[in-house]
Amino acid sequence: MKSLFFNALKFMESISYLRIERDVDKVEEASSILRLIDNSVENELFLILNIYPSDYFEVESKVIFNKLLNFSHKSNDIFLTYYMDIREKDDEFDIKLTSLRIIVSAYLKLVLNSPYYMSISIEMSKNYLFDIEVYILKDMLAMGYHSIPRFRYYNKIEKKMHYVDEMPIREQIDKLTISRLIIPKLTKISLEEQELLQRYSNVWWNKYCEFINTFYYDIRHLFEFYQGVCFKFVVCKSTIESNYVDTKSGLVLHEIKSASNDGLSVEIDNQVYDIYFLDFDDTHSVLATLGYTKKTIAENKIKDIEQSVEIYVNNELLDIIRSNDNANFFDSLTDIVLGLHGYNKYKFDSFYIKRDLVSDEPAKIEVIKYAKNHDVDKEEIQLSMERYSRSKFIFVHEGLFLPSLKKEFSTNSDILLLDSGDLFRKLKYMLNESILSMSIFNDFIKPVISTLQLDSDKVKILKVSESLIYDIQNCPTGIENWKKYEDVCYRAIRFLFEDGFACFQLEYQISNDIRTDKRDLILQNSGYHDFWKDMKLIYKSNNIVIEFKNYSDSIDNDAFRQISDYLEKDVYGQFGMIFTRKDLNSHSRRKQIDYLLNRNKKLILVISDVNLIDMIALKSEGESPENILMKLKFSLETSV
Repeated sequence: MKSLFFNALKFMESISYLRIERDVDKVEEASSILRLIDNSVENELFLILNIYPSDYFEVESKVIFNKLLNFSHKSNDIFLTYYMDIREKDDEFDIKLTSLRIIVSAYLKLVLNSPYYMSISIEMSKNYLFDIEVYILKDMLAMGYHSIPRFRYYNKIEKKMHYVDEMPIREQIDKLTISRLIIPKLTKISLEEQELLQRYSNVWWNKYCEFINTFYYDIRHLFEFYQGVCFKFVVCKSTIESNYVDTKSGLVLHEIKSASNDGLSVEIDNQVYDIYFLDFDDTHSVLATLGYTKKTIAENKIKDIEQSVEIYVNNELLDIIRSNDNANFFDSLTDIVLGLHGYNKYKFDSFYIKRDLVSDEPAKIEVIKYAKNHDVDKEEIQLSMERYSRSKFIFVHEGLFLPSLKKEFSTNSDILLLDSGDLFRKLKYMLNESILSMSIFNDFIKPVISTLQLDSDKVKILKVSESLIYDIQNCPTGIENWKKYEDVCYRAIRFLFEDGFACFQLEYQISNDIRTDKRDLILQNSGYHDFWKDMKLIYKSNNIVIEFKNYSDSIDNDAFRQISDYLEKDVYGQFGMIFTRKDLNSHSRRKQIDYLLNRNKKLILVISDVNLIDMIALKSEGESPENILMKLKFSLETSV
């Protein structure tokens, strides 16, 4: 969280320079911070903006900008008229960069105003907010606007509207800069306090082990800290209030517990920080809970430790549960996850109620469930929506919604698609974050654990698939990054097809004798699936030529010509695949059809990121990734 927060802040600082330089590559590089926002933050941003940050990469820029204009209107953004002006000018660069800035600034403000994401002192939080406003104003200057337009606001105390006249932007920047708060120096933790912390952690560890051994002995290895825990105590200024913390003192001890293989260990930092993650690596798995203020650490407080013991579930537990088929468990899982997100069951199974955040009125949501092996497409979802009179829908799948299908509906705020993977990911987050975690575990998870058998192969497949999808989504485009893209595609191909071939044999980066001809990958066609058999029978494909194109845009004619030249040789046959980042545009699609219709009738399938992720998702659910290839083949053959 820390590194992402400061990278986002750094982007805001540089945005006015990016605007002036109009450097598309640097903007593309900066936008990658949106890909790192985790699911919980992304869901909250969706409630605020009505778009997910990931939509920035997937949805047409004008559509994104229009949705953000609606957000600006609802939030009484004083620059709304300028944003309307940007839309009218229809400059793609300005539209994309402004959208990026609005999303990033919303993310920063969410983090600053929510203690669940980062514990920051009141003074530091205000200073960061001042900085964000200054960066926005400087960006407006870079766009050629020199004054803040006249605006109005409602004063709740006075119960009347106030009007503010137009003012120069530079004057407002000076005011905000002067307004920054001076943060006083803080004292260090005393030796006596360090000794108390050492005792505190020892007592907690003993109580934790006693608690786990009493209630969860048979599954003790599935808890985060059972084999050992490292306590890291840091002092910072905080705005978080709790039963244990007196925020008037301004000093809070944060105990950061992380899993350890060395039994109990304690690290005490006697320096006082503004942000508690300031000195810790974000890649280290940490859980933070509140300790005590300096003034309240005392002998009698150690008695409260018994009440502070909580269970911390290892993610492996949910992977084990997910790898087993249990329909009743899935129905309960759906109810719990929806309930924790504010959706409550209403009279009948298919109806849920959620209070609308804008109107504060309750709304009925139609929840439609699909069985594990049900193959759902876009048309079926649209028909279901037409069949019911509800305006909002949640579609829940015990198996898998293809990522490409989710993308189809990602910009529709009235539709939510959740498959088993989504529900388990949400439960993973909530089990260690929700105040209801203990009751969820005891009432919901513990009763089914004894009935489950560990399928280690399936758990491994789930982990590998999630890792591959993450690497694909975060692999940068461009020729200079060709090696990274080829590496992740190579791993994906092995994952997808290795166990479906009689003899899985790959040759990587093959050149001919005089090195004038180079193919990225050759795959021997010994596949069991009907798709591979059809390729051998119809297209004489004994060996499959595969090319990788890490282009930022759709592939061009040269990519088709290159692979077509390879397919002239009888040793390969007339079937090949191009892995690339984007779907085909209309021109490239016509070229693909031309090769299918010519006298040699070459079938060249183009596998975009969306197709590749769909295949990985299918594989993770035990289904055949070749089904996506069959759909691509059918779509191409029926379009001629």
